[in-house]
Amino acid sequence: MIKYFTNRELSQKLEIKLAKWKRWSREFLLPDPLGGLQSGYARHYHPDEAFRVYLGGCLVAELKFSIPEAKRIMSDLETWLEKNGFRFNADPLEKQSAPEPAKRYLIRVFRNKNQMFWYEIRGIIADEKQIYRNIELNTELYEKTIIDYSGVQHDDSDSDVNYYKGVNITHLLINFLKRLDLSMTHYHALSAVR
Repeated sequence: MIKYFTNRELSQKLEIKLAKWKRWSREFLLPDPLGGLQSGYARHYHPDEAFRVYLGGCLVAELKFSIPEAKRIMSDLETWLEKNGFRFNADPLEKQSAPEPAKRYLIRVFRNKNQMFWYEIRGIIADEKQIYRNIELNTELYEKTIIDYSGVQHDDSDSDVNYYKGVNITHLLINFLKRLDLSMTHYHALSAVR
């Protein structure tokens, strides 16, 4: 059974001021088809809708993107998020229902000199600590996906930028689910975490 949430519930559980949550929901979601400004009907959020608002809010509040930039980033990454299991599945997933995903995904957001965004997504498959000449090293095995500003995936990209902003999207989703008391079993992206 899918649990739906109200603005007030989400505001309290996610520790975001109610007015800010409502503002973000107006920016990152389409208008509620069941409600209007004075309909008296409280909006109820599907977990995917709530996570979309939460992610958009984090891009704005934590990474300091503007609302239009955050909308653009979310639009560019929509297909990747869907394909890689960051959307709610009403039927709990079996552990072996699909190939094992990465343990965590890190999204790096770059802006080129023309102010266009592109993304490097690292799917960390394994990491291990090693000692080399009395220095502790961490070796990561990861898959890398590059998505350019037109949403096209590439094998690699130009690294002509000095700075990027990043989000540990796996940890963000886990934190979101814990705060809302939702099960990770409904998300394919988290099957390696369980």
